[in-house]
Amino acid sequence: MIHEAGGLAVLAHPMEQRRLNETFEEFEPRLYWILDRILAYGIDGLECHHPSADPYQQELLVAYAKEHGLMITTGSDFHTLYDKRDFKRYHRP
Repeated sequence: MIHEAGGLAVLAHPMEQRRLNETFEEFEPRLYWILDRILAYGIDGLECHHPSADPYQQELLVAYAKEHGLMITTGSDFHTLYDKRDFKRYHRP
């Protein structure tokens, strides 16, 4: 439906798919299962830069996006008083 409407489908904050009290080590295999499954549905991008992902996790997400030719995004709603928006981070690899 997103594509039919002319949009791009992006999986937002994938790290928030973790279950309550699930460690990253427990979640990581399931994360890749989720990403592979959503990729099969024709996703266009992955939100790699979000406060729910630490720097290491962001690197993993960026690597996955690059490997699969996905657009790399960051949160766009900016939950801060500092309002410097760097839209150059929204790009296709």
